[in-house]
Amino acid sequence: MGLFIPLIWYFSLEKNLLYSTFFLGKIVPTAPFMDHFHHLATQLLIDSPFLGRLLATLPKREVPGLSGLSSQHSPQLHFELHLGQTALAQGGLPRLKHQLLHLLLRHPFQKADQAGSPYFDLAADLEVDQLLLPSERQFPALPPTLPPTRHRTLANWLHLLQQPNQQATVQELQQRQAAQLAEHQSWLGIARLGAAERRLLERNTRRWLLDTLQQLPAELRRRLPSSWQAHLAVWRAARSPLHWSQVLRRFVRRSRPAGRRLSLHRRSARYPDSPGLKARRHPHLLIALDTSGSLATVELEQFWSAIHQIWKAGAAFSVLECDDRIRRHYRYRGQPPQAVEGRGQTLFSPPFQFLRQHPQFDGLLYFTDGYATAPVPYRSRPCLWVISAKGIDTQHPNWQRLPGEKIKLL
Repeated sequence: MGLFIPLIWYFSLEKNLLYSTFFLGKIVPTAPFMDHFHHLATQLLIDSPFLGRLLATLPKREVPGLSGLSSQHSPQLHFELHLGQTALAQGGLPRLKHQLLHLLLRHPFQKADQAGSPYFDLAADLEVDQLLLPSERQFPALPPTLPPTRHRTLANWLHLLQQPNQQATVQELQQRQAAQLAEHQSWLGIARLGAAERRLLERNTRRWLLDTLQQLPAELRRRLPSSWQAHLAVWRAARSPLHWSQVLRRFVRRSRPAGRRLSLHRRSARYPDSPGLKARRHPHLLIALDTSGSLATVELEQFWSAIHQIWKAGAAFSVLECDDRIRRHYRYRGQPPQAVEGRGQTLFSPPFQFLRQHPQFDGLLYFTDGYATAPVPYRSRPCLWVISAKGIDTQHPNWQRLPGEKIKLL
């Protein structure tokens, strides 16, 4: 019975495995490659239903070079599995398992923080090997100086490989597995993402992993190795510090005015000489950007990254650059300015006064560190305060004094 369930899944996912996820790429997979992948996908779905399901739902692309995982932006931030013809033919099923387990262990995200470490790639592969059978490991026989264990974390491996007495062993392993270690270079694209984009990618990956786990029958979930379940528990316990899509959706829904507006572009069907009614679907928001001297450059970059995510979500808005007064006002069109104006003291009241004078805006988002006197709120429009990572926290007196909803970037 345990074999029957994965086979049913395989036939139900065959179209997704072989066609739809491949055609996201520009290169149409060749027939021999498709036949080989068809065989490996069947084996993986039977051998490990969880990894097989991940492979079925992960966008894939045939490439002439090395295999690897890469972050993609369309239609949303997600990972894409690049499958090299030669690498897949030589590595086979263990290579597919190896790539998928890197995601389970969060290695692509940690690579961005360890980009300068010469030991990270080797340590990541050694940690993945602990989750595989001996016959599937990339390093089936380790030197005596690296005793095998099933409980060594990535940090433990990094600490061990950095020891002076391990340098000869490290060089030997790196030369032996140079091609496999080179596949990790595709992870460096995550380091070029903004802070908000990286958190969005982590959130999408977390949702993908946990949704795939939830779709497994209870019996197969219980059969997962305990080490895999431990890492899935880490993903389950993780909470993104800033869920931009959820916060923005809730804020936009609250800030959108109820009812409809008159429109001459759509005539009334009952009264042709009268304007018709048109639903208002896209709110026009006002974003106040604190450009005072208390904001460091890295905080402003974090703000612009978050603002760009709001723009990509489809919201229309204008930006106010302000410190103790409004310095500039312009419509954001996807490209931040080269420099901001201001860098004086902070005063929160000018954007609220601007909002009173311009009632066409449906809500206010205020990006700041929170260090200033709380303003008098404009209660006819909702307000969302976006506090920088180095700004006030929930224990600061200003946190309660600022009117409206508050979230903090981490």
